[in-house]
Amino acid sequence: MQRSGKASRGQPRGKARGGAGGKSERQLMEERAARREKLNKRGEGEANPKPAGGGKVGEDGELVALRGAGKQPAAKRPDNGGAAAVKYQRGERNVINSIKDKKLRMEIRRSEKAAREAATRAARAEILLPSEPGFLEAEGMERTFKFKQQDIKAAVDVGSAKKVFTLRLDDLGPYCSRYSRNGRHLLLGGRRGHLALADWMAGTVSCEVQVKETVRDVSFLHNETLFAVAQKKYVYIYDNQGLEVHCMRNHIEVNRMAFLPYHYLLATVGNAGFLKYQDTSTGELVAEQRTKLGRCDCMALNPYNAIVHLGHSNGTVTLWAPSMSSAVVSIFTHRAPVSAVTVDPQGRYMATAGLDGQLIRKSAQYSDLIQ
Repeated sequence: MQRSGKASRGQPRGKARGGAGGKSERQLMEERAARREKLNKRGEGEANPKPAGGGKVGEDGELVALRGAGKQPAAKRPDNGGAAAVKYQRGERNVINSIKDKKLRMEIRRSEKAAREAATRAARAEILLPSEPGFLEAEGMERTFKFKQQDIKAAVDVGSAKKVFTLRLDDLGPYCSRYSRNGRHLLLGGRRGHLALADWMAGTVSCEVQVKETVRDVSFLHNETLFAVAQKKYVYIYDNQGLEVHCMRNHIEVNRMAFLPYHYLLATVGNAGFLKYQDTSTGELVAEQRTKLGRCDCMALNPYNAIVHLGHSNGTVTLWAPSMSSAVVSIFTHRAPVSAVTVDPQGRYMATAGLDGQLIRKSAQYSDLIQ
């Protein structure tokens, strides 16, 4: 009998290390040597293969991937959209390094990134514009406000000359008018109850209605198939055939209306001095804000940020948003009641007119208005 732990005659001395499947150390070494010989026979190009993403060959011929191999650092995009996108940028960038709230900082960073991408896309789309917009250029002592329509018609091309038309509406006026968002359809509302919807390009009238009561204002909704009319007491909605669809009894004695196309909200203001927002998709009254400045009959919508501008009898112009219960900004513009307010299509400037005989233009951006 031999002691336990010693190898018997004919067997290698030393402990037998357990490998895969109970293999000894010598067997593992022989298998590794066999694998190396197979790799050497494949040639120099295949003897030491490299992974596509980076790596190295282990002692047993197996490929060992490196952590993070194959990952190339992403190229940083420029902060601005280039020199061509400078004119499409709106103001300077916000300083977010001093903001401690991480969530707010990330939201501002995302909005800044979206603004830069929008400016870049607008600059790239310039080549798709067929031509530059036309304008009037006076020579010498001429004044543009003295140009007549006949002179303009004779100077432009044939296609533009065909777009000139004249409407004579002497009996049921004065009239308020609105164009649809695509500029093809024209909506007219006479003070004495006359409503008309026309396709001015084709020269056809879609509908013509006599409501037999006072009409103060008209406005298209999301497209030309529906439009709202501020009549003597309530606001009514009609379709493009002239049929009454709905009566909004929450809006009483409305003087002016404006439709927010991206929010599906109809904003109204009237003699009571309340600014109301009606959701045209669900039919609910979203907000009812008290201006505390009395009767209001001047309204304009900023198409860039959907802010409503109201002109009041004390000479101030207030800016409103549906999510806030008070005015965002209040500006003293005239020493007399404000008679008209308008905002340019780009949302950059606001023009106001008052009974003091002055026409004032101001920047419509928040930073300039607050300062």
